[in-house]
Amino acid sequence: MGKVIYLKDFLKNQHGTLEGKVVVGSDVRPAQAVNLAITNRSLQVVTDGFDESLALKISENPDDFVRDPGEYLLGQDSNGIGSFQQKFFRQSKKDDFLFQIETYLKSGQHRRVRDDIYLIADELFTNFAKSSAEDSKTMVFGIENDKDTVMIYCRDQQGALDPHIMLQSIQRCYQQGVKASIRMDSKGGAGIGSFLMYSVSTGMAIIVEPGKHSMVLLWMPRKAHHEDRVDMNKNLFVISGKGE
Repeated sequence: MGKVIYLKDFLKNQHGTLEGKVVVGSDVRPAQAVNLAITNRSLQVVTDGFDESLALKISENPDDFVRDPGEYLLGQDSNGIGSFQQKFFRQSKKDDFLFQIETYLKSGQHRRVRDDIYLIADELFTNFAKSSAEDSKTMVFGIENDKDTVMIYCRDQQGALDPHIMLQSIQRCYQQGVKASIRMDSKGGAGIGSFLMYSVSTGMAIIVEPGKHSMVLLWMPRKAHHEDRVDMNKNLFVISGKGE
């Protein structure tokens, strides 16, 4: 079976595994993409509108993708639009971190997605600060743009994040509803936070190499309203290594 597979063909034949595959589906709903990712340790689920060759390139070069995700996801005009990057540590104060985000967002270039960028920044800070095992390890939060897309990411140098916890939190919200899923998780922050990030985006990537690095990245169209994005299908990339 090839590296790229169409979901309708797999469901028809039910042979082999989806692990490590780029799975293409014309109407893979957000909850279904999460269910597929939970049952397969490494999987890229993409809608028909996403470039299959790009998804394949990401799956084959996860370290490069973590190092410079904008090179893969953004157009050549991205350099002309203001970007943001902020380093933080496990013991950093969230209020100080979020103040920097809020100041950046006052520029007005993200008017339609500003509130959701702030929500994502808050959640990523919480997840990465909680998962960090060492006070001295630096984590990096960033926002990059081109004329159509805004990309929000956070990465560490530890590979301490557990993608399964995030995916289970999202799945629980789809299965039980958001209100029933509100609880605190000692490893993954608020139980609904990962779901909220996923639902307001059009793409989410969780890349983890234990002992080396973790990255969570979300992207969305800059000009799409919140309600429209929530209803859109999602691209979901989960690449989880086995570590040393």
